[in-house]
Amino acid sequence: MIVPDAIAGGAGFLAQTWDMHATATPRIFMLDVTPAGGPRALVFTTVGTLGQIGMNEAGIAIGINNLTADDGRIGVTWPFVVRKALRQTSFDDAVRCVLDARLAGGHNFLVFDRTGRGVSIEAMPTVRYLSELGGDVVTHTNHCLVAATQAVEGARPAALQTSSVDRLIHAPELLGDRPVTFEALVALTRDERSICRHPEPPFDYESCGAAIMRPATGDFWACWGVPSENEYEHFALSQLSEAAS
Repeated sequence: MIVPDAIAGGAGFLAQTWDMHATATPRIFMLDVTPAGGPRALVFTTVGTLGQIGMNEAGIAIGINNLTADDGRIGVTWPFVVRKALRQTSFDDAVRCVLDARLAGGHNFLVFDRTGRGVSIEAMPTVRYLSELGGDVVTHTNHCLVAATQAVEGARPAALQTSSVDRLIHAPELLGDRPVTFEALVALTRDERSICRHPEPPFDYESCGAAIMRPATGDFWACWGVPSENEYEHFALSQLSEAAS
């Protein structure tokens, strides 16, 4: 989800849980990287993966949600797109990385920056749909929300679709109070009604971790493992933190 500046005490958030097969949990880690010619970035990822979620010192944050695409093709996979977006120093360029990529599969990309600009992009291999951040929380889970992308969306098991719909409905309810705070987002990721998932057959997915990013201040809180069972650790991009102080 993206929480706009105006309802988050002047500095908004990009936050998400990251549900994967439970065997991925031991391999979650935080990568601190400064690529040649690009800004330093904190990247929440798994061993052997370029990058899943991240924020750079230019104040650009990006997160993702898996979607099921029926129009898959030969192309780039989403971790390459995340890392390329984190090499950018402007919001428009980061968004363009998503819109211009020749994607192999489907994902929802959330992009948010230190100035308060944000977008949600349903990015399927042959169709893209972009919606801009307004005055309220933008929430997305694991199914397409608009007709254009639904037209190329693949079928999902009923239990997974129900979970996705429940999380989409329940998450905004958990953030009903204003302003939205870091503590409220932590509580949301630990919610046991629908958000925080534990492995169950036959899929054995769990919330392997969670991330809360605040681009305006350079603060990044990451949780290893199921959020209801673990604590968040704070990381900071010092240049942003110094600029905001």
